[in-house]
Amino acid sequence: MLFGSGARLSGLFATHPPLVERIQALDPSFRAGDFPEVERQRTLAAEGDTHAASSAFAASATPAAVSAENLASSVADSVGRPAEEHIVYARELRGSIPESLYSAAHSTDFAYLLTIALVLDRSGTIVERQLAIARDQLGAERANLLRRYYDEIRAIGTEFRLPLLEIAFPALRQRPPEQLSYLVSMITRMIETDGEIDLYEFCFSRMLRSNLIDAVEPAARRQHRRRRRRAELQSAAIALLRILADYGHKSDAAGRAAYEAGIATLGKWAQEFDYTAENLYTISLLDHSLDVLLGRAE
Repeated sequence: MLFGSGARLSGLFATHPPLVERIQALDPSFRAGDFPEVERQRTLAAEGDTHAASSAFAASATPAAVSAENLASSVADSVGRPAEEHIVYARELRGSIPESLYSAAHSTDFAYLLTIALVLDRSGTIVERQLAIARDQLGAERANLLRRYYDEIRAIGTEFRLPLLEIAFPALRQRPPEQLSYLVSMITRMIETDGEIDLYEFCFSRMLRSNLIDAVEPAARRQHRRRRRRAELQSAAIALLRILADYGHKSDAAGRAAYEAGIATLGKWAQEFDYTAENLYTISLLDHSLDVLLGRAE
């Protein structure tokens, strides 16, 4: 969440994307409207250790022990108001991003492939199946570059994934709407390859769709928000709280404690809702709950 668009930290990473390089020097048949082309692979300089900053931040930013109620309160109070250590961490994280990935994120041509690489299987279990899909859909040369980006991303650590996606949005928005629609479809297909969707994949897909919707569907930006009934808003809030509490804790006792801390924050009206629910905790329920709370029409 530190690098989400609402966190007011994206400005630390934001610069204007560079001018499109003369790809015709590599591929004379290239046209400006073509699907993203790729550059020749270049030898990458060895990168140093990139985990020191995040390790230090994690040690200083999170107390050794904290109650569920205090944690909920501290998180709510800090939203949109980053402390100095958060800003220092963000700057150090930016400085640790390999130049090849940083340049790709700013390129209108290569940010497209980098975005796909960011969602490839982090465990490596199904990545070959995903790359086979890429070769079929994008061609061997693009799939090879996709593999290179994937290997670089795995080498630097998970904490760089969402910042890189955030950096890539300005460049992505310069692509034609039909290519952005295809990108969203490709990302969805990559995520669904193993038949499961984890929290990172859900957040990645949600961020991608939310940040590109103005470019893909300009009319949606002017659409009036839909007013929701109080009962509908309350139901969505409780469903979201249940999902977060259940997913974010290994034991039922810890999940229940987190849920009760959230209920205490919501107020008296929430006391009638139990931790357990008849509905399954599905991706569609999570999506629906977020859309209701954001006032989006269905």
